[in-house]
Amino acid sequence: MCGDKNYLSVIAYALSMGLMFGVLFFTMGSLALGIFAIRQFKLERKPRWLMIHRGCMVGVYLGGLIVAGILTLLPGRVFYQLLFA
Repeated sequence: MCGDKNYLSVIAYALSMGLMFGVLFFTMGSLALGIFAIRQFKLERKPRWLMIHRGCMVGVYLGGLIVAGILTLLPGRVFYQLLFA
């Protein structure tokens, strides 16, 4: 029985690390595009750039805070053990 939990925690850890890096790249890309878009909006005053900026900032919020926070609480992670053990 204990061996099964060990394998599950290793699998959960590997999945969370892959997802965490995916979220990291998504967040950094959205942040860079959002900064570029707001600079273009300030230069051109086209509403298209403002909408791109807003979408990117929502993506940064969702990816950087909510998804990363959920992935932090997966079984096998340190926070999971601190909160639920």
